[in-house]
Amino acid sequence: RIMTKLAAALLETEHFEESVALFRTILAKRQKLKGEDHTDTITAIKNLALSLERSKQYTEAVTLRRSVVTKLRKKLGDIGNTEPLIQTHVGIGYQMIRL
Repeated sequence: RIMTKLAAALLETEHFEESVALFRTILAKRQKLKGEDHTDTITAIKNLALSLERSKQYTEAVTLRRSVVTKLRKKLGDIGNTEPLIQTHVGIGYQMIRL
């Protein structure tokens, strides 16, 4: 969690390159330790996407946002109207990437 706070601080202070690099490291660790579909991994993907958006790397950011939506839909399954929950988790980029 300390690494995530540091990466977020780097993002907020517009150290985009360092923020992206650290969020990539965090994502790799989450994937290895918790697997592709774990909630912490999905959050790490979302955080990396945000960092990429802020650094104007839109193509990769949109791809990652789409993967978050896909993973959340799979994880939540058929439990009613999950779109508002997914939209809240994905955040501002949701409208751009609706599938």
